[in-house]
Amino acid sequence: MDIRPLGNLPTRSISTDGSPKDSAVVSGAENEAGATAPDSGVGSVPSTDRVEISAAAREAARIRDIVANEPDVRQDKVSAIQQRLADGTYQVSPELLAKRLLGES
Repeated sequence: MDIRPLGNLPTRSISTDGSPKDSAVVSGAENEAGATAPDSGVGSVPSTDRVEISAAAREAARIRDIVANEPDVRQDKVSAIQQRLADGTYQVSPELLAKRLLGES
């Protein structure tokens, strides 16, 4: 299948390294023989691509980066509990443990 631009619209193609490249604005579409089709009447207004990222999207990306850079294990908490276990000062309420195991608050 062959897809051709309409009128004086710029086209975008992909180079061999995968990066986009813009082609020149052409008057009409060229066929395989190099002949051009009549102009479609579209003005030669240059088009530009534009992307706007909302403040909420920027904030979400910032938070995602912060979370991604945090360690999976909070070593300070683990070390404190290990020390309390070694000292014999870590106590767990059997009632609270049973409630949590059963999914109660």
